[in-house]
Amino acid sequence: MLRQEAKLRRRDFLKGLLGCPLCAQAAHAEAVPHWEYLGDRGAEKWAELDAAFKVCGAGLEQSPIDLKDVIPARIDRLAFDWEPQVFEIANTGHTIQANVAPGSALRSGGERYEFKQFHFHTPSEHALNGVRSAMEVHFLHAHPDGRFAAVGAFLSGGETNAAFAAIMKVAPAQEGKARLDQPLNPKALLPAGGALYR
Repeated sequence: MLRQEAKLRRRDFLKGLLGCPLCAQAAHAEAVPHWEYLGDRGAEKWAELDAAFKVCGAGLEQSPIDLKDVIPARIDRLAFDWEPQVFEIANTGHTIQANVAPGSALRSGGERYEFKQFHFHTPSEHALNGVRSAMEVHFLHAHPDGRFAAVGAFLSGGETNAAFAAIMKVAPAQEGKARLDQPLNPKALLPAGGALYR
């Protein structure tokens, strides 16, 4: 989890959208069963929607996470081998998501994870010492053996972030897809430094 200060210029439609809690599943497959936060397809029923969602009923290592009582440790460096590209931007009905073309990757601990997509949660899905940020971005990656690597960055009010503004400029107000006008470097959504949590 990374932390960044960035001014968030969200359209009115984004106020009610929340990011998908099934991040790894979203990176792995394009078609996942429809889920919601409340009601018959809400969080209490996620484990029943699909065999791949069974872990949602186990209560182990489940989102959201409150990052507190951390233990200082040395962790593998993250190398973001991401290429700027003209991303497809989708309104999934749950979040605004940028789909990534093959070729970009995350490298950590001598392993390569293919960059699949990134999406936003508002407010942040996770918390730091009980405090949620205005927004959080998740960058999802998949290893050839089926493992996933998700990197999250907290976003909060501050200076305008040109990359975020470009995404919101084309993001559909309803479920659907659009394409950026010009290449965007997703590294522009990462913080310049700060704490890293695993």
